[in-house]
Amino acid sequence: MHTAFSIKLLLSVFLLSCTGNEHTAVLSGTVSNPGSDTISLEIERLHYKFSDPVIVETPVHENGSFRFEVQLSEPANFLLIYNNGTFPVYLAPGEHTQLTFNHAHFPGSIRVSGYARQHYQSLLTFLSETEALSRHKVRERQKFLRNQPNEYLNTHRNKISSAKEFLGETPFSYLIHRYTGEYLVGRLQEIRLRKNEPGINLELARLSVIREARIQRFFSYESQLAQRAGIRDFANEWIQTFDFRDNPETRSENAQNQVLTVAEEVRRTRWQLLEYTTDERAMRHALMYLIAEEMGDFDYEAGAALLSTFEYELKKEPAYFEFLSELKNEISKTQPGMPAIPFTLQTADGKTVTLEDLQGRYVLLDFWASWCQPCIQEIPYMTEIYEAYDASDFEIVSVSLDENFQAWQNMLNRFEKPWIHSFDGTGFNQATFRSYRAGGIPFYVLISRDGTILRNNDFRPSVDLFTILEELVYSDLDHTYAGQR
Repeated sequence: MHTAFSIKLLLSVFLLSCTGNEHTAVLSGTVSNPGSDTISLEIERLHYKFSDPVIVETPVHENGSFRFEVQLSEPANFLLIYNNGTFPVYLAPGEHTQLTFNHAHFPGSIRVSGYARQHYQSLLTFLSETEALSRHKVRERQKFLRNQPNEYLNTHRNKISSAKEFLGETPFSYLIHRYTGEYLVGRLQEIRLRKNEPGINLELARLSVIREARIQRFFSYESQLAQRAGIRDFANEWIQTFDFRDNPETRSENAQNQVLTVAEEVRRTRWQLLEYTTDERAMRHALMYLIAEEMGDFDYEAGAALLSTFEYELKKEPAYFEFLSELKNEISKTQPGMPAIPFTLQTADGKTVTLEDLQGRYVLLDFWASWCQPCIQEIPYMTEIYEAYDASDFEIVSVSLDENFQAWQNMLNRFEKPWIHSFDGTGFNQATFRSYRAGGIPFYVLISRDGTILRNNDFRPSVDLFTILEELVYSDLDHTYAGQR
């Protein structure tokens, strides 16, 4: 999906020019020992997963040279992407920045000249000074997740301190907000990991995080804009610190005194975070993220209703309302009762499979990745279900969101998974995944014999898929019985 917002941004920001003028920002450079024939420039997405990336590629010539010419009305931050690595860049109208680096060591070997050189030097110094700290943080996170003694949160604090020292007066100061957000998410993760320990006061623990978040201005517009995923990561960890159960405190006060569903209680708790936003733009940004997540990952109907409720407020930020309206339209096409979206996939054995090839069977589309633990946990259940039905009744098509071919292959070899598997190395930009407007994984779509969407990610193989299929297959007049694969 290219939203109208994305198209406008593409035309206004990434309009390449051969002539150059006072509005043209130039980024050029040289790659020593080039091992890739393209290099890309990307601007931050409006929404980190439901917006399409706005990217421009330019060739890396045989001599290693490359050049971008970008039309800008004001300075802007971008991300340079090369050989699976990224580097922040800052461009301004009428200015020229030059980069040189080695293919094998990008982004560690970058040298900068031209516009904003002094700011880049601060960034490079920061990256160099915190390189060992970043590696240490990765190691400490493993202990952190096992609830062992660790320095994980301290490494975050030290990185934030260094970022303030080196980046505070530069165009890369937004990284301070981003690192602060990651640290606060870590604090909430710590509460989640310890919430069942005797004596822990969850309310006070959450209040402590909120106090620090407000001190660090996490809920400000500038901070929310700097986060990788707006308020989403913080909100998701926030709700994980609660224990949603049927008790008097979670009961509605209507006449029937019905118990709130877990989904309703989770939604209410997530939306409580809006109380802490510090200005109207921050509120609208948070609204945009929470409504997009609701429509795309949780409850489409609830998300659509929220969009209607907050239409007046969101129209004050036209790009947000335009994005959400088109997202609503796109997701509506993937709801139960709609025709399944056609696909053509390359299979593990080098063949091609299409939706049309599978007509007459119930089809489970399984979006997964080798690094996704919840996905892996579902595989034994999928195997059991697959073997219970005849090939003329049921098929599974697993679409990998891996970018690393060997990691995908290794996971296929680890489990016996006799159904159809597809890989194209494009990760979360995988075309079929995006066409179904999926957000996270695992993500499942169940398609009927006639190509109609029956269920959209409201079930799991480990929970209720077998029951769903039992009701479907054995209610068909022309059903066949198990064991004929």
